[in-house]
Amino acid sequence: MNSKIDYRRIGRHFRTARQKLNLKQKDVAELIGVSDKTYSNMERGAQELSLYRIIQLCQLLRLKPGYVLDDCNDELLALETLPETACEAKSQLMLLSSKCSDETAQLLNTIDQLIYTALESKRQK
Repeated sequence: MNSKIDYRRIGRHFRTARQKLNLKQKDVAELIGVSDKTYSNMERGAQELSLYRIIQLCQLLRLKPGYVLDDCNDELLALETLPETACEAKSQLMLLSSKCSDETAQLLNTIDQLIYTALESKRQK
């Protein structure tokens, strides 16, 4: 199963937080060492972001990574409606993925998707 991360959703969180802090895109771009155009692409969701970059921006813009990532794809949103045991599993995977490399986080996301698929299939029966 291939899950699509919606970088537009992530970018909207960054834009809102940046505006609340009265920062311009140019200011944030300079602070993270990218061009104005690159940062604009990040906010618009036109560029994929590494977990490192997401956490860097979260720290700069005073956001919790979990808040930003919670609605980054529909599978994660759907997990909110699953039984408590599934939500607990999601929480544990999210915590674990926040402490590992991007590659490992992607593997955990795959596991998360498999759990979601299995529970969704079981619920439909």
